[in-house]
Amino acid sequence: MLRAMFHGPVFGDSRAIGTHGRRTAPRARLNIPGRIILRRGVVECLVEDLSRTGARLMLRDMPALGETGILEINRIEGFGAAVWIKGARCGFHFDEPLALQQVVDLRQFADHFTEHRREQERTAAREFVQGRRFV
Repeated sequence: MLRAMFHGPVFGDSRAIGTHGRRTAPRARLNIPGRIILRRGVVECLVEDLSRTGARLMLRDMPALGETGILEINRIEGFGAAVWIKGARCGFHFDEPLALQQVVDLRQFADHFTEHRREQERTAAREFVQGRRFV
């Protein structure tokens, strides 16, 4: 029933988070920009997937393991910490679970974000060819 509420690919129970065993919440694939607000500054990231309890992020400026901050995605915020790091990816676990509706809203935003970005790229290319946009 829960999986039917998502409008895109969802997967779960694939990797342990922290020391509490396997994840219990399904993940929604997003691939949308976000940012982590840390004490040392703001770090831009790509939110690859999200559940009520955490997210998998891709970023260049990695937080330290255990470093806390606020993950902000399209005006939705969750306080938490980096719980695993592997290469350019980081697991971010929320202290308090997000509301299910927030996860669903972000999944819908991700669907429209991809379409919107593609349309922006087409418009920019068209304007460039027509001489109305300069690089």
